[in-house]
Amino acid sequence: GNWLSDASSYDFIGLLLTDSYWPHQLSKDRMEMLSALAQSSPSAFAREPYNLALFVELCVTQCKSQNDAETRMQGLKLIEAFILGRKKFSAEFITNNAICSVIPGTFCPLLLVALEDNSAAVRACAVSSFGSLVRQDWNCLFLPDRDSDAVVLIDWSTLKSILRLCSSNEEGIATVRASSCKAIGDICSA
Repeated sequence: GNWLSDASSYDFIGLLLTDSYWPHQLSKDRMEMLSALAQSSPSAFAREPYNLALFVELCVTQCKSQNDAETRMQGLKLIEAFILGRKKFSAEFITNNAICSVIPGTFCPLLLVALEDNSAAVRACAVSSFGSLVRQDWNCLFLPDRDSDAVVLIDWSTLKSILRLCSSNEEGIATVRASSCKAIGDICSA
């Protein structure tokens, strides 16, 4: 069996997620380990609510770093790795309500903010992450009030934000435009 899918890995993952155990000079190594773990075994975070909450908190903290594009990029890389891992193993996550709410409710707003970032690398990573969302995520983003009895209006704002970055009038960096166009293609085939 896979040790990461076993309950005995909870403490190890908790240590990776707890900042106080990591000296500053190892923080990049820690982020790389967390990204690899998130992409190869996203269920390792998802099955333990405390670890999922710590992971989400870490992503939020990193993405909201005001003066450090590298730190924001690390947060986005964590989100992207988690979304990519989830897409690869989506069958086991479709019914996981915690994941279904964290991605559209917490990660997508962070990605939307990143679309406006001054750093082209941050913008490119954000659109790439949007391109890796699964159909259920887009259902939540397009139809946020689908539980109500009111007439359902599709919310196109997220898609419009990504489409805007496909235009040379809006986005001056070719790699961001290319990532945006690829993301739109991925979204259309989700």
